[in-house]
This record gives sequence, C-alpha cells and structure tokens, in this order.
Amino acid sequence: MLVKLKDIATFINGRAYLMPELQNAGKYRIVRVGNFSGKDEWFYSDMELEPEKYCTKGDLLYKWACNFGPEIWKEEKAIYHYHIWKVIPDESKVNKFYLYYKLAFMTPYWLSSTNGSTMVHITKEIMENKTIELPNIAIQNQIANILTSLDAQIERNETMVKRLQVLALRAFDYYSTLDREPNSVILKDIIVERDKSKIQVNDVQKSSGNFPFFTSGEAILYTDKQLTNGFNIYLSTGGNAKVQSYYGEAAYSTDTWCITAKINLHFYLYGYLKHIETQMDKLYFHGTGLKHLQKPIFLKSKMYIPKSTSLDKYNKIVAQLYRQVSEIQKANFRLQALKNKILPLLINGQVG
Repeated sequence: MLVKLKDIATFINGRAYLMPELQNAGKYRIVRVGNFSGKDEWFYSDMELEPEKYCTKGDLLYKWACNFGPEIWKEEKAIYHYHIWKVIPDESKVNKFYLYYKLAFMTPYWLSSTNGSTMVHITKEIMENKTIELPNIAIQNQIANILTSLDAQIERNETMVKRLQVLALRAFDYYSTLDREPNSVILKDIIVERDKSKIQVNDVQKSSGNFPFFTSGEAILYTDKQLTNGFNIYLSTGGNAKVQSYYGEAAYSTDTWCITAKINLHFYLYGYLKHIETQMDKLYFHGTGLKHLQKPIFLKSKMYIPKSTSLDKYNKIVAQLYRQVSEIQKANFRLQALKNKILPLLINGQVG
C-alpha cells in the first residue's frame, strides 16, 4: 500500500538557538546533527520548553540538514536542535522501528534524485509528502524484529570492544609510567609505513566484501581487496585526528595512513597514539581550510618507551586483548554485512 509520510507520522520541528542561548553547562543537552557523527561537543540549555521539543530514550528523530537520515535517541531527556525533526508514528499504521529502517533505506535514493546538485537541506513539507510502500502491520513487526535483533547484537559487540580497549589503554597508562628512566625514540625510527592505498572511498561504498575497509569516516565499509595483515594502525590524514587499529586482514582508503612499528612496539605505539589522540589536532594537523596531518612533523616527534622487561609484560597482556577485539570486530563485520544484504530485501518485500 502506498502512503504519504504525513498520513502515518507527525514531524515536529526542533528549536532554533541563538549563540547566547547555547551554554557550556545546563539542565538539558542540545542534540545537534554532528553529535550523531561522533562529535563529542555539547551545548546545554536551562530553558523549559513545550513537551514536544524534547526527545527521550527511544524517540525516532530525523536529521534533515547537512547529514541526512533517521536516528533512534538512546540517552537521557534532551532538546533536539532545529536541524532535527522528532517523528511520532501513528502506531496503528506503522511500527516505529520499521519506519526507522524504511527511512534509512529510502534517504539515499531521495538524496540522489536532486539532479546532481548538493542537497543542503530538505523541507518539512517535502518530507511529509514523500510516498512510501507500506506493508501490513504484522509484516512490519516481523521485519522490525529481525533488523533490531541484528542491531542489538552489533551494539552488544561494540560495547564489549570498548571495554576491552579501555583495559588495553589502562595497561598502557600503567606501563608507560612504570619505569623512572624510560628510553625515548624518534617515531620515524620505529614506524613502518604500509604501501599507500589506491582505493578511494567511492570505489567501495556499495561493496559487500570480506575485509574491513578503514577510512577517515565513521561508517563501516567492506572490500574484496586485501592490502595488509597483522596488527596495523590506521590514521586519518585530513580533517580531524582519528586513530584506529585492527588485528587481521584489512584494507584502507587513499586518505588513510596505515602504519605499524618495528622492534615489538606496534601495540605500544597504538596505545601512545590513542593516549594523545585528542591532542593530535593541535600538534600535527595544520593548513588552511581542511587541515591535514603533517607527517614530517609527526615523524620527528618523540615517544617514551619502558624498559624491555616492562615492554614484554605489556605486550603479553595487550596482545590477548587486541586479538579478542579483532575477533569481535570480525563478528560485527559479518553481522553488518548480513544486515546490509537483507535490509533491501526485507524493505522491498522480496523475502517474507
């Protein structure tokens, strides 16, 4: 059955804020589009607004400017910004989670129909008049249950990965300060650079390969072209500093610098770079407009390392942790690939 979005859901505008109204602390966080892309920079407000101007855990939101698409809010009561709509589904007609997946699936198609122009925003009226195919509520519930189950397992795995990474970084904090007279090394003397990638992000955006593909963005991509193996570190080279690692077969984009380290320092180098990640923007990213990683400056910097006996103990501890992280990440890559494969089939009614 074809329906217009306005006939199955209500779209509510967020509140526009003037800069003086954005506080560094306050009763409510203000959720902006960038906060869904990993930007951990928050503004706050003490204003008491109409009830519909708040989002609470489980609410369906839609980003309609700059970064498009639906989100399920998973945290405490907050205020959603002007560039976000709260979407209230008519539950007699549409399952909220089915609508979330439908919007996620349809948004790229809606964006690609702009005649090659760059869409800066979409109006509420245009969105409300979008037409979608909607199965009966029983089928919607089944599809939503399948996809939410996959997402729940992916989220549990991500939580476990974060916990293991915290343990590994705590081990770094301990061993990096253990010896009173640590040695120092110049990074260029211990870093091993992997071959520069020729694979661009656009080349693999629709790929469903078996190898994780690291980029400067947040999205998980896949490719059939393996570029490296073992424990490697993946650094973004443009925009903001981002430090990732992976233990296994993988690939990476042209805007990603893949490195490891000599003399048994690969785990320690990753721990060090994660330790200074928030400082790297100021230390090593320069330039007008889009800032880029200044490799010559980065390679001339020093890293202090513990004595060999302490380093051996550190490596034994974190090697197991990073192997566990890798295995869980591989499981998540498979789950995400499965979801990417079945989502269009389910949404388009090709499987039942």
